[in-house]
Amino acid sequence: MKLKSKLLLATTLIFLLVFTVCIGALLLQAVQSTTKLLTDNVASEQKLIEAHFLRQMHSGDEIPQGLAERSRAEYVFRRISLTLPTDAWYILLRDGEVLQNDSGVSVSPAEASVSGIIQLEGKQYCLSKAPCPFGMSVYTVAVIRDVSEQMDTLYHRTLRGVGFALFLLLTGLAVLYLIIRNALGPIRSLEEGAKAISEGNYEKRIGIRRRDELGTLSDSFDHMAEAVQIHVEQVEQKEQEQRMLLRAISHETRTPVTAISGFAYAMNNANLSEAERQEAARYIMEESLRLERLTSKLTELIIVRNDQIEKKPVYLPDLAKKLQAILPDSPSMFVEADGIVFGDADLLLSFLTNICDNARKAHASRISVRLCPDFFRIEDDGDGIPSSALPHVTEPMFQADPSRHEGFGLGLSLCRTIAELHSGELQVQSSEGKGTTVTLTFLLQVHDDSKTSGAVE
Repeated sequence: MKLKSKLLLATTLIFLLVFTVCIGALLLQAVQSTTKLLTDNVASEQKLIEAHFLRQMHSGDEIPQGLAERSRAEYVFRRISLTLPTDAWYILLRDGEVLQNDSGVSVSPAEASVSGIIQLEGKQYCLSKAPCPFGMSVYTVAVIRDVSEQMDTLYHRTLRGVGFALFLLLTGLAVLYLIIRNALGPIRSLEEGAKAISEGNYEKRIGIRRRDELGTLSDSFDHMAEAVQIHVEQVEQKEQEQRMLLRAISHETRTPVTAISGFAYAMNNANLSEAERQEAARYIMEESLRLERLTSKLTELIIVRNDQIEKKPVYLPDLAKKLQAILPDSPSMFVEADGIVFGDADLLLSFLTNICDNARKAHASRISVRLCPDFFRIEDDGDGIPSSALPHVTEPMFQADPSRHEGFGLGLSLCRTIAELHSGELQVQSSEGKGTTVTLTFLLQVHDDSKTSGAVE
């Protein structure tokens, strides 16, 4: 059974129980009140007649002389019945003997006061009787009134009340159903959303705008779906990059491996001159060194991507000196450095080395390096990069000019990863034939100007 059905069933049972008890109590109270009012009226009338009867029997006023007690009682009771115009019947019994009874209803002598509703021959009567001792006899004075009409009116009112109560009950249940369906409707949407996401539709959103717990749950679900979508896109992007990297590696290694195996076979099996053997050995050595450089670049790129760095203060003038020591044969290089950044000195040095090495490969005659706590900027006057290639220069194994065989297209990819590890943003601006400017902007950086600034040339 679904949750909506369970809640509706449980709530309906509780609602029915409470409603039945309340309506039943109200109707019972109305019946009891009406019955009590009728019986109280008859009982009051019976007491009044009883009081008149005893007073006149004791006083003897206006009673013919010489009448026996039985006749006196009949005479007094008859006079009282005539002087009190009413729709009730008065009954007088003496020791079980009927002295007066015009009602046609058989009444037994009373040993104690009795009041209530009786039903005879399809009619309802309200009867009140009580014993009335006088002399040596015990009289019973009773009043009986036909209340069939009043009870029928009460019955029809009760039926109308029950009908109105049932109408209210059905209306309440309908409203209750609508409330529960509206309250639990988002659960169905959440179920459909979860199913869609499990089937690969990561763009699915619930979009329920409510100010209750289900609205909060919907917002949380949408945030979760967005996070899942972003994560999946990142995984797919990384997977695509890895496939591209593997294809590029396969392509890059195929040529040198083929050349090495070919020249090695020739050296072992062909009749080569000494000069040809030396040329083959030289070519094998160059291709082996090229493979070694490619392996080193790939290893560095993988390590940098998988490791978390520990940031420490890096004194920029010292970093500039190390850069110039690594590239002593580079074109005219001017390095300006001051201040301190927090990061990994080796990775930052690798970043600068790769950028400057790219400038050298682009035939730059001048390289200008500016290092400060907010950014690193390297400018050169080399060949530049075509505008169509700029969006792809940081992709692994991408080469703007495939005719060059000096690099593998891994340098800027490595530089982008180093920038991300330092919470930085890498920007490459270039015009073909006018040079290139590479800027690493530190988005989150702690400044420390306690060191003195300086420039190295």
